Amino acid sequence: MEPYKIIASGRTAELLEYGEGTVLKLLRDGFPPHEADDEFALSKLIYEAGVPCPKPYEVVDLHNRRGIVYERVIGDTMLRTIAKQPWRTRNEAKRMAHAHAETHKRSVDGLPSQKKMLEWRIRAAPYLADGEKDRIVKYLHALPDGSQLCHGDYHPDNVMCGDRFFVIDWMNAVSGNAAGDVARSVLLLRFGTLPDDMPALLRSFFSFARSRMLSRYEAAYRKETGMLREEIEAWMLPYAAARLVEGVPEAEKIRIVSYIKNRLDQLDDKGASNTHE
Repeated sequence: MEPYKIIASGRTAELLEYGEGTVLKLLRDGFPPHEADDEFALSKLIYEAGVPCPKPYEVVDLHNRRGIVYERVIGDTMLRTIAKQPWRTRNEAKRMAHAHAETHKRSVDGLPSQKKMLEWRIRAAPYLADGEKDRIVKYLHALPDGSQLCHGDYHPDNVMCGDRFFVIDWMNAVSGNAAGDVARSVLLLRFGTLPDDMPALLRSFFSFARSRMLSRYEAAYRKETGMLREEIEAWMLPYAAARLVEGVPEAEKIRIVSYIKNRLDQLDDKGASNTHE
């Protein structure tokens, strides 16, 4: 891969130094090239809407892998900042909530539909029977619509803290209901697996701070926007089912499946209770 230095490594891509003031997000082998093209198109829409995110410059090919050249952001992710300095958890959670609330004040034309994206992923989800998928999709379409800009994968590893405060990785951006976007963040903070390249010591520090980060992020977001906890919880079921199609560790999928089945049982109990009233 020389002479390009690897800055960070994730499940789907590597981030490389690439020229003056830029980085290259390079898809790993096996991922279809159109994923880079799709992400570039979405990122361009987001950047041109004035959202604080790295500027996307172009799509390139390197060693038979496709990638996107982005503006380089100086700093560290919020995840690593908190892992190294756990005493900053409270303030960083509030900053994360504020930036998310600001995102949801915007609408951007040309983005995919939140509900269509979720339905496609739910239908493709492993571990769930067809009948369970049908129930979750029906439940999804009964939820309120929206037209807000939703990041689709908003968590501390996609927030950069440095010379500027930037949100990165907009490949899952959709137009929809903000409560669903918050539910996705809650789901990730509650069940999400930490990055593979994070050192063991930092993993242990963030694992300790995770529940505090979740409660303070959610409380700060609801205080700023007036959103009710019930609105967020209502979206957890479809987002949990959609999460199963992602390349996450088996242990996380098992925890999510258990959550989904408990929620479906609760819906059954609620329906039975309403029938007897």
